[in-house]
Amino acid sequence: STHQTPTEWVFVHFNVLELERPKSYFYYAKVSRERLATLTTPEGSRGFIRLHDVKYWDDEQRIQNYRDGENSGELVFNLKDLVRLSVVHQAPVAGLGYEQFQSSFDASLAQSP
Repeated sequence: STHQTPTEWVFVHFNVLELERPKSYFYYAKVSRERLATLTTPEGSRGFIRLHDVKYWDDEQRIQNYRDGENSGELVFNLKDLVRLSVVHQAPVAGLGYEQFQSSFDASLAQSP
């Protein structure tokens, strides 16, 4: 059997320069606890971060799975593009909107500019 790495669900916001213009990306994903712990260290705050079981907000403000016929559900981003990362208390459920979260969840974060 394969060893499962402990993970946490996070909400992440990246600003990526594309064709000289910044584009925002907002995702829910699992990140290894070990990687999360290193993000605040000088060496760990550089390089890349791998997101597992990625979910995103669709145009109807519903959460959808990134995994499909083409995509594995994993994404890798350069940490220089990371704007914000928040650990969330529960796994987001695809097909539902922000009403699934506790009232402390700020729905405005999910609105892409």
